[in-house]
Amino acid sequence: MSLPALPPVSAEPKAITPPSADSSPSPSTVEASPLKPVKTIVRGHKRRRLRAILRGIGSVLTDVLTALWICLIYGIPGLLLIVLVIIPMFALSFALAAANGAVMLLAGNGILRAAHHAHYTPSNAIAAEIGAVGGVLSGLIFGFLAQCLPTDEDGRLWWPFSMAGSVIVGTLSGAIGTAILNKHNVDLKGIDLLHATRAGALGGTILGPGQIVAVPLIFAALMILLSPLLIAMKMGLRWVYVRSSESWSDRGTYRASYCYSYGTCGDDPEIEEELADVRRHEREMNRNMGF
Repeated sequence: MSLPALPPVSAEPKAITPPSADSSPSPSTVEASPLKPVKTIVRGHKRRRLRAILRGIGSVLTDVLTALWICLIYGIPGLLLIVLVIIPMFALSFALAAANGAVMLLAGNGILRAAHHAHYTPSNAIAAEIGAVGGVLSGLIFGFLAQCLPTDEDGRLWWPFSMAGSVIVGTLSGAIGTAILNKHNVDLKGIDLLHATRAGALGGTILGPGQIVAVPLIFAALMILLSPLLIAMKMGLRWVYVRSSESWSDRGTYRASYCYSYGTCGDDPEIEEELADVRRHEREMNRNMGF
């Protein structure tokens, strides 16, 4: 088997021609993109930073406006509630506590002075001042203490503890009031801490059970004083009720006359006739029912 003949190899080197300037680049050539200027990058960074600052300022302003709106909607009514309701309630509570302590010290000091005991002040103003100063703090102390004591079904303090509470408040009123006034160098006119405490305890002992008797007596006195007014109101209401009564005739006709006034309806024969008819029907009904 014969092989094909190979072409002869030339030993002379071939000359390499350089590429001309007009020749186009080969497909494998990659063109490099031009670099961005440094100034453009700096400007873009500044713009982003400015936008972030503006967004932060806008967020802060939004939060401030929201807070102002909440204060306008809830803060002003809440402030009015505190000023018009809560503060007067606390002030009234403190005033009642001070008055309670003052009355206890006045009662105890007066009784012990009348019994010719020494070291009690002859000045009722000093006794009342001691009780008023100590009554506020002693009322707060007993108020916190009462939260731990048993109560009845209505949530009121059980009456033995209530009676003991009056003695505790009176005792603390004398002690605390005297200590505070002594610290501020007030002349107590001869009474000291021990005797003020005794006067407060005696006043609380008297006023505690005395409340059971005093409250019904106060209501009875008010009823006696206001009884003419209550009778007049009752007569006036009955008078108005009679003038606004209804009536039915024998034929089943409904008739009604109204005269809402305090005084007289005038000489109206029609109204007077209807009222007489109403009274006659009432008497007949009472007679039929056996009254």
